[in-house]
Amino acid sequence: MKYKVQFHSKRGYVKTVVNETITSGLGEQIAEETVKIAQENNSNLLLIDVRKVNIETNVPEIYDLPGRLGEKGNLSRRYMLALVVAEDIDDPEFFETASVDSGCDVRVFDRLKDAEEWLVSN
Repeated sequence: MKYKVQFHSKRGYVKTVVNETITSGLGEQIAEETVKIAQENNSNLLLIDVRKVNIETNVPEIYDLPGRLGEKGNLSRRYMLALVVAEDIDDPEFFETASVDSGCDVRVFDRLKDAEEWLVSN
């Protein structure tokens, strides 16, 4: 399976786990399904786990995910996006700042637990 999207009702967020390299088409599918599940469950909390994806070869597609989510979603409702990576992105502050116009408040984490805590505390 390339990715899995599910709603965590106890914590109120949508979790997407990506298991392989993100192509442009796959990024589109991930964004569409993630936003659909979020809207069905009236949630603006998104967690995308890309720890199994090679960050260096996939930087453009990973950087594009918040924009794709923003395009698919209702921008009158700001999404909170926790992105979990296996290794730190070289400049997570740049990635987070560059995502401001996407309609998502983005934070980058290397620990799943930290990402979950940030999401549910906002």
